[in-house]
Amino acid sequence: MCPLGRGESLIRIWKSAFWGYILWPLSILYRAGWILRNQLYRWGILSSIRLDTKVIGVGNVTVGGTGKTPCVERMSHLLRERGCRIVVLSRGFRRKRRGSVVVSDGEKINVNYRQAGDEPMLLAKSLSGIPVIVGKNRAKTGRLAVKNWKIDVLLLDDAFQNKQLKKDLDLVVMDSTNLWGNGRLLPAGPLREPLKGLKRADAILLSRVNEQRVSEKDARRIQELSGAKIFSAIHKPVHFVSIQDKKKYELDTLRNKKGIAFAGIGNPDSFQKTLRSVGMVLIDFLVFRDHHGYQPADLKKIIQRAESQKAEVLVTTEKDHVRLPPYWNPPIPAYVLKIAFEIQKGFQELNQLLDSVLTPQKEGGI
Repeated sequence: MCPLGRGESLIRIWKSAFWGYILWPLSILYRAGWILRNQLYRWGILSSIRLDTKVIGVGNVTVGGTGKTPCVERMSHLLRERGCRIVVLSRGFRRKRRGSVVVSDGEKINVNYRQAGDEPMLLAKSLSGIPVIVGKNRAKTGRLAVKNWKIDVLLLDDAFQNKQLKKDLDLVVMDSTNLWGNGRLLPAGPLREPLKGLKRADAILLSRVNEQRVSEKDARRIQELSGAKIFSAIHKPVHFVSIQDKKKYELDTLRNKKGIAFAGIGNPDSFQKTLRSVGMVLIDFLVFRDHHGYQPADLKKIIQRAESQKAEVLVTTEKDHVRLPPYWNPPIPAYVLKIAFEIQKGFQELNQLLDSVLTPQKEGGI
């Protein structure tokens, strides 16, 4: 048996009718808070600011691993291909350091993952030449970015519910394997807001469509709720990176290898399926809670499990890798699976949408 991560515990709770009834009153309070917050923006008590740059947000309507971070990485590459100067803003969930923090200035990384959060650290490592800033107040971090860099686009990670900055484009990532769970709001379900909030989206990106096809009924519902353009994408395995020698290895390297995988992410099942799809013989899978910070006892447990089951390799995710201590050197080969967010349907239309946002609008007509 693998250790039960927090994410798996929540999924079991959300599937339970008993816990649904118990948590339902708290979901009502959550909804009331959501309504009040929106009213405060309508009344002008809370306000959104407009910065002198384009702002593109990437977010979701559920908690858990929908694929926001790989999507942000992909959007960064698409924008950079257009010659855009970009700064990425993220919240930095579960980081130890408060306030606004420049994780990377585009040339060097200034803090560790505990100060930045695992997802911003992953982006900082993946996006050479692109500054990454974390902070709960996006208006504050946005001003910081505009003050310190000449930029064309602010790219906001995990920003669909955030209204502190006026956005030019709102992209919502939805996991095809679990679109809206049980359909309930937190904490009785995974929804961060009622599904009618999708009407604010300019585009919907359905991720992991290779793992589960979205039914016509669900696709129609998404279209009716949002009125937005709908695109589809997959999380495509690209290669492995060795933890020991840092080199890249083809996916076939682990074919027919008996291995143990471990992960502390929002959707561990998807990672497990991906490893099997590239031919790895998965003999055990250890699940930790999302954003879990690995301690010496955890690493010892992983090695003991591998040795007792005679595993040939260990494998983990990119997000987990940034949370592993840099000194970790396991006695058996260990790898990190590199994943790419690949748009399968509507790629040309998405490019046109980006171009329409980035093209300066003429004033006064002809």
